[in-house]
Amino acid sequence: AEYMGAVIRTFGVFGLCGMVSLQRMQILWEIKRSEDFLNLRLTELDESHIDILVKGLVDNPRITKLCLFSCSIKSALPKLSSQIPQLPLTWLSLAYNSLTPEDVTDLATQLPKSQLTQLHLEGNTIGDRGATLLAAVLPKSNLTNLNLSGNHIGDVGVKAIAATIAESRITKLDLSANRWSDEGATFIASAIPHSQLIELNFEGNNLGTPGATAFASALEKSNVQWLLISTSRVGDLEVIKRIATLTFRNRVMPQWYAFALGRSEGSTSPVRCLNNDMLELIFKYITTDQI
Repeated sequence: AEYMGAVIRTFGVFGLCGMVSLQRMQILWEIKRSEDFLNLRLTELDESHIDILVKGLVDNPRITKLCLFSCSIKSALPKLSSQIPQLPLTWLSLAYNSLTPEDVTDLATQLPKSQLTQLHLEGNTIGDRGATLLAAVLPKSNLTNLNLSGNHIGDVGVKAIAATIAESRITKLDLSANRWSDEGATFIASAIPHSQLIELNFEGNNLGTPGATAFASALEKSNVQWLLISTSRVGDLEVIKRIATLTFRNRVMPQWYAFALGRSEGSTSPVRCLNNDMLELIFKYITTDQI
């Protein structure tokens, strides 16, 4: 009774008439009890739910963050995308919704008209085409944080992002667990010194010594404070040391374990042991807080 009463008091006749499914009731209840963050994670949504979601967000501008993690929203995304410019959202997660390049076309078109500063698209399959669509609108958007982890993005997509990243407001970029190599690393590294980038996650790609070397050179000329990469394919220990030294110089959180251990592609488990040189480097950082 309290549940239904709260819904009716908040949404009146609209809310009462709209409650034809458990999902609608859940949306209404979550909006009622949310402060600035509306979490609909794992709630299956289709087009019939978008109107009630949009009305709830418009009527409750205190909600600026929306999580639609794994909501099967693929079919409803065009409708939601068309409404994004009128929403008060600054943070949006569409992670793990099986989105393809075609699915993000409308979203990319609406981004420059929205208030979004953070967009999380990890765990989809937008590929190079989707990355290229998003890259084209980055300079016109308000985005400062973009997560494209695990999206089957290769060198072509990374090159497109590198071409526009310096003109954007992006400070945090996650391109981890994708399919790009040293070629893509060279492009993105060349753009880093000219950008506003501060935090980068490039772990779980096909990065070798040339790519790591390019990033080391970029760090010397940038304001990057956090860089996470896989080193399992980097054969030059001196390059790893150089990256670690530059990273510590920029006063980042101690992510030395990522450089030291190396990781297999797509894995979160260490795949190689620390050698004496790296242990010495880490010990020096821990005991003196400097390198």
